[in-house]
This record gives sequence, structure tokens and C-alpha cells, in this order.
Amino acid sequence: MRKLVVLPIVFLFVSFHVIAQEREIIPLNEHFYPLALGFGEHTYNDVKTMPSEGEILEKIYTLDYLLVQNRKTTLRDNDVERIQISKYGPVGDLISIEITEFEEGLTYTQVHNGSRVVLELACAGTVCEGEFNGSFVDRNVFKPSLRSMDSWGRFIQRELTYPVVARRVGAQGTVLLGLKVSANGSLLEKVVMNPNEVHKSLAKEALRVIDLYEDGFVYAVDLQDYPIDAWLFLPVRFVLG
Repeated sequence: MRKLVVLPIVFLFVSFHVIAQEREIIPLNEHFYPLALGFGEHTYNDVKTMPSEGEILEKIYTLDYLLVQNRKTTLRDNDVERIQISKYGPVGDLISIEITEFEEGLTYTQVHNGSRVVLELACAGTVCEGEFNGSFVDRNVFKPSLRSMDSWGRFIQRELTYPVVARRVGAQGTVLLGLKVSANGSLLEKVVMNPNEVHKSLAKEALRVIDLYEDGFVYAVDLQDYPIDAWLFLPVRFVLG
């Protein structure tokens, strides 16, 4: 299996319009989502630079200037080829490193905790195979997930309704739902991550339909394999025609 690296429970918005050698500072909320597109309080700053062609560097700081994350994205022909993320603790200690590589429709991921490889995963679309602490897994265990993407797809086709008001004004787009999943797999909280990007009626419909979903969720675990509360970020797409 290819060797690479995953950082647990991380959600970042990647923008590729940075000009080489210039610095951009983007305010983020508690979910590492840009405030200009989302909601909430200013919690982090994303300092973004492009030191060379095809390379984007991002350093995420708290408002007290403590480094939380270091992210390096490598591009080839404007497509993402490789992402490396380093995550730091409250005293600046390195917790884990994530490297994900993208190759011809496949995604290879590996998570390191110190010198130990804790997760290796290869995915083709939504179908994944790998190992976590020596045991077979079919998902990234550091993130909560739906129990079945196929079941979710059928559910959306059956239950999702295109709001009339959105049709009238030609509104379409993707509502990004933030779902807080408990350590036992139950839904604790739901929010629309990008309210400033989508029509209000689309956001309302996405929240309505998630309340009808009954197939449940799979909880996330930490590096020591203990179940934890964590956020799942789920897109709900609305396309006219």
C-alpha cells in the first residue's frame, strides 16, 4: 500500500486564488471555515502564501498567535496532487501528520502519530480499504461518517424537495451541513456551514431533510482508539434542470 499521512478531524476550506509570494490572511470560525462564507465567531487566522508555482502553504493560528495547523498543498495543472497537514497541541507539540495523495481517481492516506503509523487507507471514490492499528477498516476512523453512502444517496433522492421559491429565482448550489456526532453515534447538533453562499430556502430544506434521516452515523475515534464527539461535514447539492 502506498505510504502517506492523515490528520484526524480536520476541516479546512482551500482557496486556490493566492498570488505567488503574496500573503493572504483569512479569518476562520471554530470549524476552520472562512467567516466570509459561514458564520460564528472569529476563532482562527489562516495565513496563506504561495512560495512557488504549484505550492500553497497555510499556517493556522489562534487569535493568541499559537500555531494550530500547518498545511501544504501541491498542485499539478491546477489539480490537487498532494496535501500534507501537521497538527499541533496547546504547547506547540506536534500531534500528528497527515499526507494525502490523489492519483487517477484514487486517494491514498496515511496517519502518523510520532514514529507510529496508525492508519493507512486507499479509496476509490467512496469505497475504501485499509488498516487502523493492525485491523481492517473501510473508512477514515478519525472522522464520523454515514453508515452507508448508497443508503444516503437513495434517501436524498426520495426525500429531498427543491424549494419552490429557489426555483423561481433560479437559486442552486451546495449546502454544507455540519453535523456533530456523539461518541455513541447519535446526532447532537446540526448547522449550515455556508449560509452566505446559498439561498435561505435551500439551507432550510437541507436541515429539514437531515431530521428525517434514520440510518444513523458511525462515531469517530481519537489516536488512542477511544470514541469521541466529532463533526461530520456533509454536502447537500441542489441543481436545477
